[in-house]
Amino acid sequence: MNWRPSLRILSVCWSLAFLSLNTIGSAQEAERDPAQATVSLRGIVTDEQGTAIVGATVEAMRYDGAVTSQTKSIEGGAFLLRLPLDSYQGNSLLIFDQSRRLASIVSGSAYNVAEAKNVIRAVLKPLRKTTVTVVDRTGKPLADASVRMYAEYGKLLESPSNAMGQAMFEFPADAKVDWIVAFKAGHGFDYYENYDSFPTQIRLDVPTEVNLKLDGFTSVKVKVLDTKNRPVADVAVTPWIIKKAGKVSYANLSADQLGKTDANGIATFDWIPTDLERGITFSISDQRFHCPAAPYFLPNTPNTDLEAIVWKLCTVRGKVLHEDGTPAAGIRLQGEGRGATNDYYRGHTSTKSDGTFELQIYPDQDTIIAITDEKFAAASATGIKLKEEAVLENVDFHLSRGFLVAGSLTQGPKNSPAAKQTATLIQQGPNGSQLVRWSESDKNGKYRFRVGPGDYQLRLLDDKMLSITVKDKDLEFDAHIDRLPRGTLSGKVTDSAGKPLKAEIYGESIGAAGHAGLVFKSTEDGTFVTERWNDKMQLLAIDVVNRLAIVVNIEAETETLALELEPAASISGIVKDENGKPLKNVAVNASSNAVRRIQLTTQTDEAGKFSFPALPPEMNWRVTMSTAGDSQSKEVDIQEAKEYQLEDFVTK
Repeated sequence: MNWRPSLRILSVCWSLAFLSLNTIGSAQEAERDPAQATVSLRGIVTDEQGTAIVGATVEAMRYDGAVTSQTKSIEGGAFLLRLPLDSYQGNSLLIFDQSRRLASIVSGSAYNVAEAKNVIRAVLKPLRKTTVTVVDRTGKPLADASVRMYAEYGKLLESPSNAMGQAMFEFPADAKVDWIVAFKAGHGFDYYENYDSFPTQIRLDVPTEVNLKLDGFTSVKVKVLDTKNRPVADVAVTPWIIKKAGKVSYANLSADQLGKTDANGIATFDWIPTDLERGITFSISDQRFHCPAAPYFLPNTPNTDLEAIVWKLCTVRGKVLHEDGTPAAGIRLQGEGRGATNDYYRGHTSTKSDGTFELQIYPDQDTIIAITDEKFAAASATGIKLKEEAVLENVDFHLSRGFLVAGSLTQGPKNSPAAKQTATLIQQGPNGSQLVRWSESDKNGKYRFRVGPGDYQLRLLDDKMLSITVKDKDLEFDAHIDRLPRGTLSGKVTDSAGKPLKAEIYGESIGAAGHAGLVFKSTEDGTFVTERWNDKMQLLAIDVVNRLAIVVNIEAETETLALELEPAASISGIVKDENGKPLKNVAVNASSNAVRRIQLTTQTDEAGKFSFPALPPEMNWRVTMSTAGDSQSKEVDIQEAKEYQLEDFVTK
């Protein structure tokens, strides 16, 4: 999937009537400037005591940190920001006072760019500070390393490290920081994770000091060619996700642009870390091209040359008209395509003052274009499939009220409203084409979609797909669930004597296909808290330092849990080549053959050795060694807490 948060809509005349907090709050809708297809986002800026702040700077930031628009607050702390609208989600807003000592950041997901009512209330607080120290594999400070902070999957700040290997960041206290990363050519890459579990929306307070170590690298070159085998210059290329050994999860770098192709179409990355737990997909991001097969780097293949073929985009143009035939300005449209690639198309736009629109779509994908407006709908345009660089004109839409697909979501024995739950509506088109819409339930549990006629699939709380046909009337579907799909699990990890343990915990749902597993850690005092699917789950907790472990099954209703770890077994072995030479940095994983598979991953050291030092007894494990050209597995049936030494893996 190729989806990036950004945004588009805005504008209007600012009047003195909006100078007070009360008047701003009572604004009924955001006024649109049809010529620019933009929206005006209103808001109020105050300090923590509620005092209005005049002269605060409000910046709209794209996912890569670029500022798309800017304004200042006036009397009463009020501001009006004009935002370009070109995506499902809005830009993040960075707001700071004139002294630049108070700040706040508002996520692009905090407001809906498709809705008229958007009033932002920003409370500025003192900036937080952190110092990031970057060292090389020997512990020596590294100057001129690139250090970057990401919040809510977008780049927030960046700075080179100084002569002492340090980069100092000041950032909004309410920023939900995901990662701080550092990399340098000839040294490697490392990242700090600002969470104890994943996936989760829970973020920690960034510590005042963060230490990162660049302890080895390999070089990867990505060559970008067009369909006529010609090199393409100035194309952004970025490692999508990087997962290092020993980390809870991966660093997602897809919002950034970490490399660009040169005149020969080559982007070079001389800092890819050697201690990878999985391969790396390289994202090709360019408004001119689509890359149907993203290049993929396998670990343990140093100095790799990859190749990416990009296709020039196609153009679809048309007009949207009201029922009386007049042009419809400021109407949102969404396009979505499916083809023989996982990288499917999704794009958004709005009509101009004359009702016209233009979308750049991917070639060779069956594409649907739909009206996604609050007040109007029309039959979607389906069956669109174009060759590279083709132009399709006169894709026109005639608006009507359309039809509502709506209902109520409730939970629990008292049928309480299920607020902030996602309803999903998927339009079905020819040749497997689809167009996906989402609606978040309000405080009363109400969701709604306004659509044109067509065949759809509706998914509500229970995750089941309901096939529906919208033809000539509104449709209503309610859903009830005993408990919300996701909840919180908290508890404590100890040994048999009650001593708190710092453990790694892995979880997998039982009987719930498609629900991703999770990884989390207990803190120094043994406590943990994580978000999870409210499913029956199997948990594996391990303490590699004290060689303790346990595996338990928990129920969907479980909210708190005490884990008492017991003496564990270990599995170790050696990987060699056919000449008996030890192989380092070879990926080795251990997968449990339990109710739901749990997988642990490690790498071989300089002597070709690997170890899984804490595994619970009475479980069967499959240990698999993987190189670029070979994969071998061995079964281990653990019956007691002892060391299990495997016969050597000899690569072919």
